[in-house]
Parts: sequence; C-alpha cells; structure tokens
Amino acid sequence: MERKGFWYALIMQNETIKVVYEEERFLVVEKPAGLPTVPLARNPEGPSLLTWLRHDFPEVADSGGMHAHEGLILHRLDTETCGLVLAARDRESYRLIQEAQGNKLFEKTYIAATAPGQRLDGFPPLPGTWGASGEPFTVESRFRPYGRKGAQVRPVIESSSHYAQVKGGAVWYATTVTPLGVNDCGDLLYQCTIVRGFRHQVRCHLAWTGYPIRGDAAYGGVEDEVLHLAAVSIRFPHPETKRMCKVDWEGSPAWTFRIT
Repeated sequence: MERKGFWYALIMQNETIKVVYEEERFLVVEKPAGLPTVPLARNPEGPSLLTWLRHDFPEVADSGGMHAHEGLILHRLDTETCGLVLAARDRESYRLIQEAQGNKLFEKTYIAATAPGQRLDGFPPLPGTWGASGEPFTVESRFRPYGRKGAQVRPVIESSSHYAQVKGGAVWYATTVTPLGVNDCGDLLYQCTIVRGFRHQVRCHLAWTGYPIRGDAAYGGVEDEVLHLAAVSIRFPHPETKRMCKVDWEGSPAWTFRIT
C-alpha cells in the first residue's frame, strides 16, 4: 500500500488536524504536540485528537475498543509528542490490528533529538555501552512507576533492587535505536523503533543511555519549549488484505532533519 499523495485538513476550534492517509477501514492522522490523543481522565471534556476527529469521523469514537473513552484509537502518543496516530473505522478492523499489535506486527518509528543530560535517580546501572560504536543497538527492560503518583517510569532489569523488581511489571519492552547523525542545532538524532509500547518507553530508555530528549525535563533533558520526539512512521498489517502497510510522515518538524 502506498501513501496517498494528498493531504486535507480538518479544522476545529482554530486548530488543524491533518489526515495523512484514509481508507474505508482505518485512517492515519497527524497529532500536533500539546494535544492529548484521547480525553484525559482529569479533563474528560477537554480537547483531544479523538474529540476533534469524531466530528468528521464519528465512527472512530465507537466504544467498541479496549477502553470506551479511547474509541477506536489504536495507540496513544504522549500529549507533548507529535506525529502519526492510527485509528480504526470499525470494530473488526480495530480487533484485527490490536491482534497484530499483540503479535508484534505493529511497528512504530520515532525520531528524537537528544543531548547529554543529567543522571537521574532510580535508573539501574547500564548493562552495556549503548551507542558507543555508532551502530544500531537495542535497549530492553521491564518498567515500574516512579515519582509522585507514578508520573514517571524507570527501567527494571535483573540487577535492579528487590524493591524495583517487586514494583516492575512482567513484560519486557525493547526499543531499537539507530543513530542518525546530528541536526542543525547540534543535537544527536536517534531513530527509535518499537513493536510493543509502554508509557514513556522511548523517553525513559533514551534517558537511561545518558542522552535524554531535548525538552524532556521530566527525564533530565535539555530545557526547550517543545519535546523533540516525533512519531514519523507506522507499519501494520492491513485488516482486510493482511499485506503490510507503511505510512510515513512527510510533514515532520525541521529538527528531525539531519545535516547531510
């Protein structure tokens, strides 16, 4: 499947939500930074990507998904993360793509701009010298909630403390990291790919390596008005044909571009 060569805008309350790709069974949209993917528990009537989409695509708000308030949104981005979000347009498509996700067939790729950051509490010692060779590497861990009301997460590995082991979940999550060079601001760019996602996974894993994301103060990143993390590509089986679909974000922010 090839991405369509056109965009169109859904205008809501002086904001623009761009539909990057649309089919009868699903659509892919561009979420701007600062907008929640789905309504927040603390502000269920507030703005969100789903709230705005349902005006022109009411079917995506169907409560047949895993969590009723998330409609048929198939994955969430953090509020401050920008980029591609996939939504099903019927319950069967939602079920089939969720099933593919459980089988690690739903691949999500991000680009992050990073810089050396401060070492934070709660991280276990590094199990290797990630990134030292400039070659792709994989960061893998379980996760546990951390900080006030569990607002952050921390990796859990075999060498973590007994307390961390008890608090950690049972599932291991992997982030494949590929160095891309630097952008025109001198930040190190990393491509990060996941097939099973956990809250703050990419942010936490990069901070663990010593290179947190620019603008990610929660994880020791250099201060900036914008979180420099963008979901730039998704790949998943088509719910009808089963062929792998790939949609790329051609409108990604300028900071994602490396110096050539």
